[in-house]
Formats: sequence, structure tokens, C-alpha cells
Amino acid sequence: MNLKVWIVPFISLFMLGCQQHEEGEELLEGYELVEERPVVAETESGDYLLRVVSEKPIYDEDESVEVKAKLKYIGKGDKQEIEYDQSPFTFYVQEVQRNESLAYEEESTDSVGTLKHDRWFEEEYNLENVHVEESDDESFINAFSKKDRVPAGEYEVEVQAVFSDREKGEDQRLSTGIIFSVQ
Repeated sequence: MNLKVWIVPFISLFMLGCQQHEEGEELLEGYELVEERPVVAETESGDYLLRVVSEKPIYDEDESVEVKAKLKYIGKGDKQEIEYDQSPFTFYVQEVQRNESLAYEEESTDSVGTLKHDRWFEEEYNLENVHVEESDDESFINAFSKKDRVPAGEYEVEVQAVFSDREKGEDQRLSTGIIFSVQ
């Protein structure tokens, strides 16, 4: 008799749980999954805003990775002249699972640019400028030598913007980072 007392409520709760699951599935019918949103990180320092954007959090191995660095002047004037090497941006990339560092090389030449108030100065991460620093993983090195795709893995990208504010004569250094995956 005691066993029957416990079985009836247990079966009732089990059936109620199954019924709620089916109702939840009905609620999702007719809805499409939202496309992946960009991964964005930014930092502000003084009159400047640095933003890093990956168009997707997860890429397929056969598609191009799109990562951009953006710098904006948000000070009081209409524009600001800055001085920097070949680019104000340096990309530091690490493949997390393999602990591989990817070097981003550019020629070092002094440049001057003008940032207009509230307008982005952009630069896209370019695989042509990347090489793998010493690695034991030959397939990883070979994948990067093709210069058109990024091999599967989890990547941490830190971008530094280093430049001199010509009006104030001050050096500026902003840094922020994102993570994306390739499958």
C-alpha cells in the first residue's frame, strides 16, 4: 500500500514534465535562429576610442576571418593629427589550444594621419603580414603559409593602438582584445 502512494504522484509529475516540454517545443516553432552577431571589444582613453571587431564569433575553416581594428577621435576639436609607424595598430594573435603565437610584421616607417571627429580610422587584419613564430606543429605552419585561411582553433587577438598626439605631444597607447574560433 505504501508503494502505491508514492508511484501515483511520481507518474503524475513525470507526465506533467513531458507535457511542458512539448508545449515549449511548440513555442519555438516558426522562429528562425538569429544570425551570429559580431564580437566587439573597445576601450576609451582620453580623446580616443579603440574598437576591435570580429564579424563572427565562430568561422568555418573554409571561410575568411574578418577582424578589424578601429580608432576614433572623440575629443573637442574637429580633427586631430597623429603620428605613428606604418600603422597605428599592432595585432597580437595567439592560438590558445596550441599556444602558438602569430607574428604580424610590417615595415617601420613614420606616418602622419588625421583623425576626424567621430569618424573611424579602420584597418583589417591581413594574413599576408602574418607568420608563425617557431612551432612544432607542421600542419599549422603549412596552413598559414597559404595566406588565405586560418586553421581550426581558438584565437585570442589583442590590438594595440600606439601613436603620438601631435597637438599635445603625448604618446598614446590603447589596447583591447577579442576571442574567436575557427572550426
